[in-house]
Amino acid sequence: MIRVAIIVGKMDSGGKKNLIMEYYRHIDRNKVQFDFICDSDSQAIPKEEIESLGGRVYVIAPYQSIFKNMADMKRIFKESKYLVVHAYNSTMNVFPMFVAKKCGVPVRISESLSMAHEGDWKTALKKCYVQCQSALQTIICHVVRIVVGGSLEINCSMLEE
Repeated sequence: MIRVAIIVGKMDSGGKKNLIMEYYRHIDRNKVQFDFICDSDSQAIPKEEIESLGGRVYVIAPYQSIFKNMADMKRIFKESKYLVVHAYNSTMNVFPMFVAKKCGVPVRISESLSMAHEGDWKTALKKCYVQCQSALQTIICHVVRIVVGGSLEINCSMLEE
């Protein structure tokens, strides 16, 4: 079985949480397990459900305390020896991707579920991130969907070293 570290950031009710939990409920958890890494300012972590499905929940410092946040992630990545880290924090993915690379995590998936708006500082940061991603050897996920039978299909482009 492969354990995947899911970097959620702030987990509140709605979009991102619902999407990730739908994936988790329908994957073959005998083959893949999710461990959720959530910021401490989260309001809606379904801890009991995650644990009942075989996952783990780690609560770390929020990204507003970025150095503590990164130190917490480093500790978790080192202790759990993940082969895969999947981040859903949009622009902020640069931080978990960097920490995962430094910890030797071979597969790093950065997924953005937010809309880009020209003129927004986050959009400019995303464009910069796209230019830097090959240095981080990250995987950019374009489409993730549930396939009948409970397996998870990921359509992504892998960047060369």
